[in-house]
Amino acid sequence: MKKVVCEHIVKRFEGVTAVNDFHLEIADKEFIVIVGPSGCGKSTSLRMIAGLEQQTSGDIYIGGQKVSDKPPRDRNIAMVFQNYALYPHMNVYDNMAFSLKLQGVDKKEIDRRVREAAEILNIAQYLERKPKELSGGQRQRVALGRAIVREPAVFLMDEPLSNLDAKLRVQMRTEIAKLHHRLGATTIYVTHDQIEAMTMADRIVVMKDGVIQQIADPQTIYDKPANRFVASFIGMPPMNFIDCRLEKREAGLWLVRETMAVALPAAWAERLSQRFGQQVVLGVRPENIIPADAGGPLAAKVEVVEPLGAETLLHVRLDGQSLVVKAGPDYQPDEGQTITLSFDMNKAHVFDHETGTTIV
Repeated sequence: MKKVVCEHIVKRFEGVTAVNDFHLEIADKEFIVIVGPSGCGKSTSLRMIAGLEQQTSGDIYIGGQKVSDKPPRDRNIAMVFQNYALYPHMNVYDNMAFSLKLQGVDKKEIDRRVREAAEILNIAQYLERKPKELSGGQRQRVALGRAIVREPAVFLMDEPLSNLDAKLRVQMRTEIAKLHHRLGATTIYVTHDQIEAMTMADRIVVMKDGVIQQIADPQTIYDKPANRFVASFIGMPPMNFIDCRLEKREAGLWLVRETMAVALPAAWAERLSQRFGQQVVLGVRPENIIPADAGGPLAAKVEVVEPLGAETLLHVRLDGQSLVVKAGPDYQPDEGQTITLSFDMNKAHVFDHETGTTIV
């Protein structure tokens, strides 16, 4: 059983709270991705699980054993860093075998583990090479192999792909996902890249300012964000936000601005009944804004057109607000043209204007 439990962990640095009440249970064989902007506390949280940072309060359990005060070597974890940290004077084989030699593992067992990991990672042909003779992706595979040979209870990965170019990141992302399925290892992966989070995770932990904002599977995070921050951080291009006033009219509930009025689904009435007349924020993802040359209820001016092959991004101005619209590849209006839009309100969200909490 390789379950990891973090019980209300807090980390303070000289009076500054870097991580506050980090509470998370990770199931055996689960792939968890912790995501958030720089400085949100994600790497600090990972380092506390690894034992590289001592938590100010709270407890950590790995495989049912309390490890809060144990050094990293006694936690049965393996960590892969952003920096490959390979020994330049050693070949690939010796880099992968080094930690096992320090543990006094039998030579035959070391050889078995190293060669097995090399086959899994498709680097068996590079075992005699030095790191300087390898590409960035090959070096990252060696770093992964060094972790695999230890046969740890938990893999911890701290932005392992951020030093690679875009094409190689996509390739290595797939390789790590395949590796996880093959090994079935409990994995905690830290990144600032929301695409990595969405494509790799069983569950995503979204952090901001040292606090967990939401924990859920990728589709739930995308479809039902807990607040405006999560909605803005997950999704590319990000969700559009429009400041509005909630009004009740004879025809139902409406969100209005100076020249804009949008009808809301009748099913939202109960959750919004106490907010008539209040300022709220409407959130609509770019793919849920439908453009048309005529027929839509909202008139917008096209400012920039970005044809991307499979789709077209339109940057438009609607009632003083800038929006991004995701359209089909064949829809490319002229810049400066006025087009009409409609919102798919069944996939829209309403957020509290002050707190950013999701209302609907």
